[in-house]
Amino acid sequence: MDKGKEVVRVSLGDSSEPNVKYLPIATDHSGMVKYSSNNDDKYDYVKNNIETMVQEAVTARDRRLEAERAKAEEDEIRVLKLKRAKPLRDKDLQGKGKGKEKGNVLKRRN
Repeated sequence: MDKGKEVVRVSLGDSSEPNVKYLPIATDHSGMVKYSSNNDDKYDYVKNNIETMVQEAVTARDRRLEAERAKAEEDEIRVLKLKRAKPLRDKDLQGKGKGKEKGNVLKRRN
């Protein structure tokens, strides 16, 4: 390694997290962002890893949005079923029997 150069590590989180990705590169910050050409090995290394991270983020976003869409659809179906349900009448809500039973008697409060 050249004198004055250091290994820069880029991480997606703390090392104790499962989705950590270290990208060691033998250069300083300037060497990570300035390349001699598009054919520079360091350029390809950094570019490919950035593209991978972006694709992984897009995939994670798409999964999250699909899960949210599915939940919203399920919620909408529940609401529609409730709207179609037969409305409860006062006599449906009042308990039957002797009135001394606990836990199984519904009464509408006025």
